[in-house]
Amino acid sequence: MNKSKLKENIKTILYIFFITFIFIGFLGFVNFVFEEKIKRNEEIFLIKALLKSSGFEKNTNILNEIKKEYKLEIKNLNILFESRNENLLISIYKNLFYKINFKNHTFYLFFNSFNFKKEFENMIKNLNNNFNNNKTFINLIFEYIKDGKIYSIVFIVIGPGLWGEITATIGVKYNQEIIPSITIDDNFIKNLNCITGIEFLKQSETPGLGGRISEDWFKRSFEGKLLPLELKKEDSQINKNTIEAITGATITTNYILSIFNLELKKIIEEIFE
Repeated sequence: MNKSKLKENIKTILYIFFITFIFIGFLGFVNFVFEEKIKRNEEIFLIKALLKSSGFEKNTNILNEIKKEYKLEIKNLNILFESRNENLLISIYKNLFYKINFKNHTFYLFFNSFNFKKEFENMIKNLNNNFNNNKTFINLIFEYIKDGKIYSIVFIVIGPGLWGEITATIGVKYNQEIIPSITIDDNFIKNLNCITGIEFLKQSETPGLGGRISEDWFKRSFEGKLLPLELKKEDSQINKNTIEAITGATITTNYILSIFNLELKKIIEEIFE
């Protein structure tokens, strides 16, 4: 190789190195500039998912309290999701939800009032945030549910899909007709089976087919259903335990039912065993 050829190769290598350095630096700068915005968007996305899957929209007690607390003239809570007031959503979340990390699981308690949330926080402080005494922990949550202070519990659930993992927020509560007659000695897990909602944080199913799990009509079809779930059979009537499959995406629908019947059940059993 002659000297001119060598110089040409060195120039090419240096040029490539320079362009790569500039490109990486640019990406780093963009990430630095938008990092807080990205985190903020992720936070709002999660908060909306928690609110929607908790049964928040149907809670008339909360509607009246929010109208009074924030001096809002609204007829329903749905309009809050269309609002660009992100600070309002964050404030509502902080006043109504309590996040718990326990036994490698994350779940959120959704309270029926701002005051109930504050009261629960004080109770937890008295326990020094120590949930090692599982019986005390279960009794506390159970009593708040039975007294109508906790409306629902929202779990972060991860399960398999057709093309990758599906991550969802799933809300469940006790059937209101059952609460007055149960005690802590009853099967706590079995009766925590009324679905308040589901939202998908992550899914990579086929657009137009399995990807339709993110459509409102499908998510709404789970509200009020009782666990365990099963697919509606042909020519049969929809009931409290059945879900209609997405046309052309029966496999994905079955994966979603497994997230409820297997993954969610496992989480609840591990937490409240």
